[in-house]
Amino acid sequence: MQQFAPELDHHLQHWLHTICPRIASFDVRHQNTTEMRARFSQLGNQSRRATMINLEDTTEQREKLQSAKLASLGQLTASIAHEIRNPLGAISHAAQLMSESQNLDKADVRLLQIIQSNARRMNLTIESVLNLSRKKTPNRERLALKLWLHEFRKDFLLQNKLRIDQMNLFIEPADTVIEFDPAHLHQIIWNLCSNAYKYAHDDPKYLQIDIHGGNPTHTRDIMLNVMDNGRGMTEAQRQRLFEPFFTTSTQGTGLGLFMSRELCLTNGATLDYVALASGGSCFRLVFAHHR
Repeated sequence: MQQFAPELDHHLQHWLHTICPRIASFDVRHQNTTEMRARFSQLGNQSRRATMINLEDTTEQREKLQSAKLASLGQLTASIAHEIRNPLGAISHAAQLMSESQNLDKADVRLLQIIQSNARRMNLTIESVLNLSRKKTPNRERLALKLWLHEFRKDFLLQNKLRIDQMNLFIEPADTVIEFDPAHLHQIIWNLCSNAYKYAHDDPKYLQIDIHGGNPTHTRDIMLNVMDNGRGMTEAQRQRLFEPFFTTSTQGTGLGLFMSRELCLTNGATLDYVALASGGSCFRLVFAHHR
């Protein structure tokens, strides 16, 4: 067991040496992909005993919890957005009218620019949260992953004026198919690649993005890695990476990665950060199994 399921074996040994004969359950993530719950119980007596291991795939349970969480989030954010947007709109409109005055000195103009800039940023934050809460039910489709990514790459390179050799794609097997909401997938991958474009290098011409995916031999899950050759993340940043409103930029809302993970979860997938020994960043999507 240690060779083909080291995570499960770790919990089994812990149970045998510290908890047995009491029944205990553990959450296990096999090969950092498949999520399951393992339940250990003793069979027989102390002199002739065996262990029964019950394994349960927790994917469906996680999806139900995620749907309930997003429904609650939608109700809360709609109420908050309504209360914030009215005064925010009044502030923005007043600042716009004042900026048209001919009697403003440079200091007043600068203050109005600050008001308008922060009003726009706050409105962007509200829109981002509302967009998340509106996408409670994904419209999953069967997507040929390699073909879909080829179309995505053409669009992303064109809009960001990057060379074709700055984004490499490798999907094995080539006919890999996933079930995912295409609009959600586009938002997730675009956000990951945009973060690489903004933060990996000061000059985008040095950027290299590699997107590798498929079905590895050690698991039945389909994975997709989005990697860049940038600065990578510090340990402190990795701990808070998917928290809402956490950002290292003065221009961002800190909601991009949080929203990307939430959209993955509502499609039955996961999104995590994987540290690379060579430096740079790697974000790994693990897709739900076909139904």
